[in-house]
Amino acid sequence: VGYRHFCNKVWNATRFGLRYFGDDYTFSGSLRLDMPFAWEDKWILSRLSQCAAKTNQAWEKYEFANTTTATYSFFLYELCDVYLELLKPRFYADHYDQADEAEKKRIEEDRIVARDVLYICLDWSMRLMHPLLPYLTEELYQRLPPSPTKRESITVASYPTAVYGWVNDVVEKEMEVVSEVAKQIRSEKASLGLSPAARPKAYLRHLDPHWRECLTKLSERVSRMALSGEVKVLAEGEHAPKGTL
Repeated sequence: VGYRHFCNKVWNATRFGLRYFGDDYTFSGSLRLDMPFAWEDKWILSRLSQCAAKTNQAWEKYEFANTTTATYSFFLYELCDVYLELLKPRFYADHYDQADEAEKKRIEEDRIVARDVLYICLDWSMRLMHPLLPYLTEELYQRLPPSPTKRESITVASYPTAVYGWVNDVVEKEMEVVSEVAKQIRSEKASLGLSPAARPKAYLRHLDPHWRECLTKLSERVSRMALSGEVKVLAEGEHAPKGTL
């Protein structure tokens, strides 16, 4: 039953992701390492490379359960639960219409990068999962936008291997901390009996100056992942505002 639900998730998430491309999108065929990747782009590419490495290693050792776990975990818990959620504000920027020309250009360039990274994630996911889900991945692969590297069938497409230039241990560690903070905020919301739709303001305190700076920089991502309102990191020695719990 669990894997049947996973198949539904693969179908629905891929169809949802395809909406971001538009009718005139064509993938260039590769990602340049000097592209202006957002923080979550660097993270998902690092995780995708790690997934490809684990999957290939598992195939070589005939550890089919590990292959399934690696692809399942990447697609469900990293691509769907985190990356697709962090993409939404980049494609639906509320301030786009009020932005000046320079800001609009920056937003459009960021969307180009986001589309290219999303394409890589969907394309690689389909190819990595194909031996396990042959019919579903073939159907979805055919729906991907055109690309110079796209084959007539996923059955003759090359199997992805790790790209070590994508691996970013620093960003992965930052995501571990951000994910834990977001988890604690969601837990606190639940313990207070707040509805899932509630978006209370959250205050964070961290003893380490490095992580205070990092969490301040990533506060909008924390807010998105925590399903909260504005997230503010308190300075060293700063008292919590009145009314906080």
